[in-house]
Amino acid sequence: MMYADGLSIIMDSISQVFLNYNKKFFCIATVISPKYVLTAARCLQHKDPKNITITSGSTDMKDSGHIHYVEKIIVHQYFILDTDFGIPTNNIALAKVTEPFRGEDNIEPIDLYRPEDVMDFDAGAEILSYGCYFNSTGLLISWVPSMNRDSCYTTYKEYGGLPDGSICVSTHEMGGCGGASGNPMIVNGRLAGIFSYKLNTCNDEMGYDCPAVHTGIQKYYGWIKKNAELDDGNPGSVIKSSVSKGSKDVEVFLRAKDGAF
Repeated sequence: MMYADGLSIIMDSISQVFLNYNKKFFCIATVISPKYVLTAARCLQHKDPKNITITSGSTDMKDSGHIHYVEKIIVHQYFILDTDFGIPTNNIALAKVTEPFRGEDNIEPIDLYRPEDVMDFDAGAEILSYGCYFNSTGLLISWVPSMNRDSCYTTYKEYGGLPDGSICVSTHEMGGCGGASGNPMIVNGRLAGIFSYKLNTCNDEMGYDCPAVHTGIQKYYGWIKKNAELDDGNPGSVIKSSVSKGSKDVEVFLRAKDGAF
């Protein structure tokens, strides 16, 4: 189903899951291994893992999916929120599930950009989000162009600039949507970033929406690898899925460890 501004509902599961706290949805996370999901630190800070559940195998909040329980959460040790403007730094966290995700969950872990990889933004980035602006209970996908870091820095300069390793994309409707923290940014089928923040002041002061700022995966790959017990060995088989982009099909390539499912 297509909405205005090139947004589509995702009909098939990719690698995203819903985070629930006391049985209420609050953030999106991305499966990066059979036992770990990646999201924003502000989603998990001060949360009790006993009260968190993860819904997998569904792209619609109306569907029950498969429920997973959380064994532990790992918030980046240097995560902070700016006291003046609330801008987060090191906004990244992990949650480990008690039982691994399996094939029946209709989900596969996504490959991550490593520090040495060259990221090609020519085709833009895919942003996945819970579609609250459209009264939708499903995940939405939008295609957005990347933004020059210098231009993005200029926009945010008076608010303290940009955290190291940030990736900016031009305005998209879901950047300020409730539950947006942790939404994945996918470039050429690989996880490039997770949504961190977007200020709302640009609308009034500058006449346009502020850029959406994402925590870049490449900067934090070492931290992710260490804490999520990732192996840099054989990336495994390539699993192909597709999502609708208007009348065209956009192929999304996901990687899973051989034998993990």
